[in-house]
Amino acid sequence: MHPQAQRTIRRLFKDVAKSDQVFFSTHSSFMVDVAFFDEIIRVESRPVRVTDTSNSVESFVFQVKMADMILDLETRHPAVKSKTSADSFRDLYSHAYNPTRNEGFFASRVIFTEGNTEEYALPIYAEACGHRFDKDSVSVVSCGGKESIDRLYRVFNELGISCFVVMDYDDGGSGDAVSSSRQLLDWLEQPSGVPTGILLTDKVACFQKDWEQTCAAEIADYAALKQQARKFLGVKEDSGKPLIARYIARVLVARNPAVVPPTITAVLSKAIGCKHTGSCLRKPA
Repeated sequence: MHPQAQRTIRRLFKDVAKSDQVFFSTHSSFMVDVAFFDEIIRVESRPVRVTDTSNSVESFVFQVKMADMILDLETRHPAVKSKTSADSFRDLYSHAYNPTRNEGFFASRVIFTEGNTEEYALPIYAEACGHRFDKDSVSVVSCGGKESIDRLYRVFNELGISCFVVMDYDDGGSGDAVSSSRQLLDWLEQPSGVPTGILLTDKVACFQKDWEQTCAAEIADYAALKQQARKFLGVKEDSGKPLIARYIARVLVARNPAVVPPTITAVLSKAIGCKHTGSCLRKPA
């Protein structure tokens, strides 16, 4: 059905659910809403070895409780205790809704990016490295800034989905940007000091300054490609970073042999191999 019709049906279901319980099964990102994460039940089938010569399939079920999410928030930020309700929590999450982000509910792995630059370029480099994101059920989700990454990470992780974060530390940038980087790395329980080159772990890839600086250092003709991209696209440097990154990625992988910056290759290897390691929610000691 058309997206508009899917949203209409979802609203109809919400109305019916005011008086009756409604269950529906879907593979559509338009039929789920991250603000109503507690209404989503995720079922995942996994192969299970029965004997040395035969396998079976077992289903695993995941659901996130609103009470657990609120408790996690109050444990990390005691000042908000008793001020948070289910409605206010939904408002906090509602702006994170869009069908592209909701696609992550149907993925086996989610790569969270700070912005569109990585979202546009990573799949291109991944294919050149032999990784098929769609075939491997990997979604790249742009979070629109660092501030939304932990919010989306909580929901997807608690639904049993493997999560990986790609971000900029913004070393040398504004104090607010660096502070946000430290806070996010602390939340991910990763080293939060200024990385040397790149911080690369099983959970996160954090560039010392940003994606552009890293690529510029590893691509010999980066400056010429950047100028070529700006001319071809008709964009300014500041406003066209994601488009420029995608253009450069396409040019590089079209070469014979394909060129992928070494750091990006390492990031992809970590992201593809990330594993779900359990709940990230905190409770009072």
